[in-house]
Amino acid sequence: MKRAPQIRDFVVCEWRDAFSDAAGVFTDEEITQVKSVNFKTYGVLARNDMGVASTDAVVVIATEVGDDGNFRGITSIPAEMVVGLELLKAGKRKRSPRIQKALDKLNESTDSLKDIKI
Repeated sequence: MKRAPQIRDFVVCEWRDAFSDAAGVFTDEEITQVKSVNFKTYGVLARNDMGVASTDAVVVIATEVGDDGNFRGITSIPAEMVVGLELLKAGKRKRSPRIQKALDKLNESTDSLKDIKI
């Protein structure tokens, strides 16, 4: 069973899109034919207000995450329009400085092993 999506996870968000055609003229019959369309947005979960009782609640999906942890290329979807949010791949969490230092040291030591010929 997959866990609930968390910030920095790779997700797919299905949502109801609003329709607008400011330039068109529609008859009553054409208006009755207009149907809502769902879209799927894939990316990194940057914010998740699902379940928050607020008209400002949103789900934000980003296309990029920088080394500094900042997001770029965001899509902000009103939470009330979200049909589903599914975890596709768990994201990397920020590591504590102590753990990151240990990993850096380990990577340095394994880099020196690349030159050894067996």
